[in-house]
Amino acid sequence: YEIYRCDWSSTCALPIYNSLNKPLEAKEVDSIANSIIKYCLKNKAKIVNYKKVGVMNLDDDISLKEKQKLAAEYTNKSKSMKVKLKIEVGVIEMKKKEMKINISSVAKYLKMTRVTIMKYRDILEN
Repeated sequence: YEIYRCDWSSTCALPIYNSLNKPLEAKEVDSIANSIIKYCLKNKAKIVNYKKVGVMNLDDDISLKEKQKLAAEYTNKSKSMKVKLKIEVGVIEMKKKEMKINISSVAKYLKMTRVTIMKYRDILEN
């Protein structure tokens, strides 16, 4: 690996070195750089062939546009569920405290907009 040995004052390491309050010794920086190079050389196949799969584990044969559509639907659904749960919990807390339950009071209590509470007003009616 001597061919790939880095000099601690290379253009990429020097700015980092200079920004430290208590800079590392040159030997330490050189050792870290060499460790990174060794790792990269040893795991080159993993690094080059790395493929981000994502949480939805979609097939490769689906078009990018379709993947984006499915991902957007997933995101919207999960965000809606989180907001709905937050409102439900907030309403339960307010009932325990015997507070008045209406759109404005729930919005103020949860620090959300009235528009958001309006979308889920059916929760308030239950």
